[in-house]
Amino acid sequence: MFRNLRLLIFVLFAACSMDSKKVDQKSVAEEMKNREIKKVSDSEILSSAHERGAEIAAMAQAALSKKLFEVVSNQGTGKAIEYCNIAAYPILDSLSETHHAEIRRVSLKLRNPKDAPDELERQLLEAYEFNVEKGLELTENIQEIDDQYILFTKPISIGSPMCLKCHGEVRKDISEEDHSIIRSLYPSDSATGYKLGDLRGIWSVKLSKKEIVKSL
Repeated sequence: MFRNLRLLIFVLFAACSMDSKKVDQKSVAEEMKNREIKKVSDSEILSSAHERGAEIAAMAQAALSKKLFEVVSNQGTGKAIEYCNIAAYPILDSLSETHHAEIRRVSLKLRNPKDAPDELERQLLEAYEFNVEKGLELTENIQEIDDQYILFTKPISIGSPMCLKCHGEVRKDISEEDHSIIRSLYPSDSATGYKLGDLRGIWSVKLSKKEIVKSL
């Protein structure tokens, strides 16, 4: 009897060990699959980065424009200037966190010093301005920064009369009162004197190659 009991225990133990090994092997296989590096070409990465950058820039533009339009319509240009000073960066920071990207608006004619371009952004802005001078089309741009990041840029133009209320000609498009608010918030402001259709700056969207590959 005891011999049969020992045999039964041995069989049960062996069966449990085999089941455990099966589970372990399955877990290992799943882990290996999860760690598998995706094989994608450089052109696929750049194409996906272009698409994603354009989508993010459009969302950022829409988010800011919608809020500013609401404030201008309900409270006037002066309040919109104050709102932009307080809320623009939190909106962009939130979008940056959501989309795992660094989203900026940069220009050669600064209002907020935070919008100053880095060296690469400056070169791209100068290239866009050259295209304007030559009457060439302004298009979106995508390029690798290094082994880890890709930069998407898109021109920002003065697209509506509402933009001129903050960036047009003083005493023509911008009232003296609103200009005083601008100068009080941005003492070194140089972002006035624009006309409809002028190049205001660019959207700069810095994307991680790692995040792009994960999304493919």
